[in-house]
Amino acid sequence: MGRYGGCPDMLVLPSPAATPMTFESTFPWLWALLFAGFLILNFRQRRANISPLRLYGSFAFRSLVGLSLLLAYANPVHTFTRLGQQCILFLVDQSASISEAGHRRAFDFIRTLNSLKRADDTAGLIAFAGETEVSIPPTSDFEMRRPATLAQADVTDITGAIESGLRTFPSESIRTIVLFSDGNENVRDARALIETARQQKVRIHTVPLERHTGLAWGIEKLFIPSQVNVGERFRVRALMTNQSNQPVQATLIMRKDGQPIKRETGVLLPPGATPVTMDYKLDVPGVHAFDLQVIYETGVVSHAPPAFIDAAGMPHVLIVSPERTGRFFGQVIQNRSFLIDEQTDLPDGLEQFLDYDCIILNDVPRTDLSDAALQALQTYVQDFGGGLVTIGGGTENSLEAFAGTRLEDLMPVELAQRHSINKKRRDFALMLLIDRSGSMDGEKIEMAKAAAINAIKGLEPGDSIGIIAFDDQAHTLVDLTVLEADKTPILDTVRRLTTGGGTDARHALVEAFRIFSSKKINIRKHLILMTDGITTQRQLLDITRRVAEKDVTISTIAIGEDANIPILEQIRQIGQGAFHLVTNVSQLPRIVVGDMGEQVKEADDIEEKFIPEFFHPSPILTGIKQDDIPSLKGYVASTLKIAATKPLMTNFKNTEDPILAHWYYGLGRSTAMMTGVTSAWSDEWIRWKNFGKLWEQIIRWTMRTRAEDAPYFSIYHDGNRLHIQVEWGQNQQATSSIKGTLRLPDEQLISSTFNRINNTTFEGTFAVSDSGMAQLVLFEEGRDDRSMWFGRVYLPALPAVERPSEELDGRSADYRLLQDLSRATNGLFDPLPREVIQAPESTTQSTSYRNPLLILAMILFLSDVALQRLTLSREVMAQQIRLNKNKLMIYLKKRYVR
Repeated sequence: MGRYGGCPDMLVLPSPAATPMTFESTFPWLWALLFAGFLILNFRQRRANISPLRLYGSFAFRSLVGLSLLLAYANPVHTFTRLGQQCILFLVDQSASISEAGHRRAFDFIRTLNSLKRADDTAGLIAFAGETEVSIPPTSDFEMRRPATLAQADVTDITGAIESGLRTFPSESIRTIVLFSDGNENVRDARALIETARQQKVRIHTVPLERHTGLAWGIEKLFIPSQVNVGERFRVRALMTNQSNQPVQATLIMRKDGQPIKRETGVLLPPGATPVTMDYKLDVPGVHAFDLQVIYETGVVSHAPPAFIDAAGMPHVLIVSPERTGRFFGQVIQNRSFLIDEQTDLPDGLEQFLDYDCIILNDVPRTDLSDAALQALQTYVQDFGGGLVTIGGGTENSLEAFAGTRLEDLMPVELAQRHSINKKRRDFALMLLIDRSGSMDGEKIEMAKAAAINAIKGLEPGDSIGIIAFDDQAHTLVDLTVLEADKTPILDTVRRLTTGGGTDARHALVEAFRIFSSKKINIRKHLILMTDGITTQRQLLDITRRVAEKDVTISTIAIGEDANIPILEQIRQIGQGAFHLVTNVSQLPRIVVGDMGEQVKEADDIEEKFIPEFFHPSPILTGIKQDDIPSLKGYVASTLKIAATKPLMTNFKNTEDPILAHWYYGLGRSTAMMTGVTSAWSDEWIRWKNFGKLWEQIIRWTMRTRAEDAPYFSIYHDGNRLHIQVEWGQNQQATSSIKGTLRLPDEQLISSTFNRINNTTFEGTFAVSDSGMAQLVLFEEGRDDRSMWFGRVYLPALPAVERPSEELDGRSADYRLLQDLSRATNGLFDPLPREVIQAPESTTQSTSYRNPLLILAMILFLSDVALQRLTLSREVMAQQIRLNKNKLMIYLKKRYVR
């Protein structure tokens, strides 16, 4: 019933209709007959022993007790119907701005509706202007009569009229308000009562009335586009009206965000409509307010409510790099339609971050980022939907220093350790070359085996181990194998090692080279050569160099002073490892484990040429093919977080480390590139034809969300409350709930839920009376709380303007207020009288008499008991009187009769 939805829940007054009495259960006639027989039998047995009064009284009480119990069992029920009753309150605007034609329309509407309402419905009339008066209290015999003229006719208080109506309604009724007004409330804003009306289930219909201003001139409307680009010129237009026969002079003041931007004096307004135009250009993105103030030559001031425009600029990106030299990366991005700022350090304050759609940390050292800056950065991404791109790999250890900080919280990867419950560092590959020549027999070979066993035990599952024993030939004991939790088979192989013939380490290095050449290994690789002497040096250094070219570090251990120390030192230098001289063989296990431990510490940065591979689908890689991706020479090892995505990863056999990763964080997004953009690792990427395209897509995915369908804003104050109304296009019809966070000029953060007004319009209310520039972020609940819109908004303050009359100020009718009230309370704007009348509704109720009958039976039973006890008491008294009489007669005879 009505254009905006169904009827509210029905409230009713009792209006019983005649209905028959019925029994819930069949009356127990058989029990009634049995009980009657019992009473008759009991009556006959007792009539010879008690007085007639007790006999018949007890019979009556017991008969009624039985009848009450039998009726209670059957449960008589009385059914009756309650009919719905509607109470209609007419709120009639009696302020000076309503024309006589408007009054006639209101009274004719009320008379027509009164003739249509049902007899049981009630109606009342409340007149209002600056004050409120209940002219006709709610009654079923309502008759229309014109209310008396009110004082304070130069003020319109619609809020006070609705408050009076809510107090006047009967406690139980279908509550309906019909508001007659031009909508120009000039003391409060009736929208503040919408929620109260909803809670009390009051439907408000609004009937627009014709307005007369008492002035011959005014501002008809202010025209402004809803959205422009920063730097784009647009036109602000106002339509001025002069209904008199004479021209009038006026001063026009156009304002932006509360500040005058144009003032024209001596503007001549001829009779009729006069357009006023002004060209303007916005340089600052955000939602800006424009309003027009007109001062006429008579001193009357007219003011148009502010209109809002959303200025959208190019995405603003901040690049923070440790050095300002070599701006190649920034120039590549800037050529992709971004507005770029480059700095050497990150600002500490949130205020500076909010100007940017995306912030890029390009290999920034930990020492350059304060804790305050990281905290502000986290708020920027999490609460305001900002974008963060972190690049690492150009500066040594630039990222691992952020482990455990807020930056790591923001990143889609773990910097400190993997998610494995056993692994506490990244994988490591160890190759042991053990001399098993005859000279190693005895304690030397036993200590070498002990050293190998300790080294294997020091490795973790996921690490790799290879063992080659050599004499004059190479013997591969363990091919390079990934360790599992059970190391027993490998340890048993080492324990079975025995000594052999001569010594030729060259064969062992050749076998090691073959193994490293046959496998793709992206982890740290280290080789330890243990020997007590080298008998031949033929081509030994050449094969050492070839092994080192496989990114293998080599350490050498000389067992005893008889070893060829100079050649072992040269091998160490080629392999960039360490040299150890062991004179006490018992120290060999400790030295081997210590040398391995030093190399494990260096296992974070991976430096080996490889081509990243696609893994997770991502819009970042749109238009980029796997075959086009160039190689990298290094990256920072990390572990992907749960819920994060890695579009690019390593292509090694035993790892899938992320090279590029991204995820959602709060309202914003965060992306990590685990290799530098200007370092030696990525020199081929810099020359890649798609380098700029990739980074454009990375930034556009990461940066703050920009709505495809820009919203229209309406912002106004209601005392100490700020109302922001957002109207979206059709794309947002499915949005369930919107929340907004407002950052006020004093940096205070306040949030509010935006309630749906209709399919595309939402309104949020904030407890604030501030004016000035603020930041607003809107995000949709139920979709990972992702941001929908962010920008600067101007919070307007109504100008302090002296007007000769609050009603006759040249303004046009404000039908938008009337529309908001009716739409928000499920009412109609400008309805027909018949559309206001509710359809009669009824509800059926039943009353059971079982409990009253049970109470009656109990009372009758107690009455029967009381009757029995009272009768017994009289017999005792009569007996006592007879005894006392006899005693008295005996006494008198003894005293007076001789």
